[in-house]
Amino acid sequence: MLDKPAKWYLLQRLLEYADEHKGQVSILELGAGRAYVIKKVLEQFPNLRYVGIEPDPVSAKYAQEQLAGFENAKIVHSLAYNQNQPIAEQDKFDLVMSLSVLEHVKDLKSFFAFGAAHTKPDGAHIHVYDLGHALYPSSLKEKLQVAVCNSVLRQYIPENKIARYVPLEEVESICGAHNIIIEQVTYHNMPSHVSWLKKAGQEELMGLITDLEIKMAQKMPPGLDKEKLFPSVCVWGHVRGQ
Repeated sequence: MLDKPAKWYLLQRLLEYADEHKGQVSILELGAGRAYVIKKVLEQFPNLRYVGIEPDPVSAKYAQEQLAGFENAKIVHSLAYNQNQPIAEQDKFDLVMSLSVLEHVKDLKSFFAFGAAHTKPDGAHIHVYDLGHALYPSSLKEKLQVAVCNSVLRQYIPENKIARYVPLEEVESICGAHNIIIEQVTYHNMPSHVSWLKKAGQEELMGLITDLEIKMAQKMPPGLDKEKLFPSVCVWGHVRGQ
């Protein structure tokens, strides 16, 4: 299921992070989905402690089944910032992450506040979010959904129907308010590259495409809208030690 450069790049970074710490790390994922990426990490580092929070009951059940063989992995069926099965307030993690989640979150301030509160001092944050819904809506229905979710009407929309444009400036501002220091921003998933990779079906090409996308985005002149070319944004940072 790693059919996009952003997912592949996230996996490589997670594997490097776990390897640097000899697998003795703890990860909190906000919006675990079906746990495809983290399962690949756990297969190489089974001693890694993982908690994934997933609000969708179907995805949560699937993720639980996926990770059933890993003793240190747990899926919590809940919203991250409005928990019906809360994780302990004092439980802190080395790394907090999300993948294709921010664009579906109703209250980003509470989302990041929760993540920061459960991060160890100097712990890492990785957040990958997609702008494809907003930039390339696939239907009139999705176009209307994005328009409503980007307006003041968002407060009336159920959490599971949120799909909106998330400006990098908003992410930077909220992170700053919660002592999350952004170290790097990378851009991925050029639509033509994703289509080509899916047709090719060759995961070994991911590294080449990923490196190309990162370098292209870095070399683009200031003022050009990188998001229109690369609709997946990856924010890499850490919580300032206290």
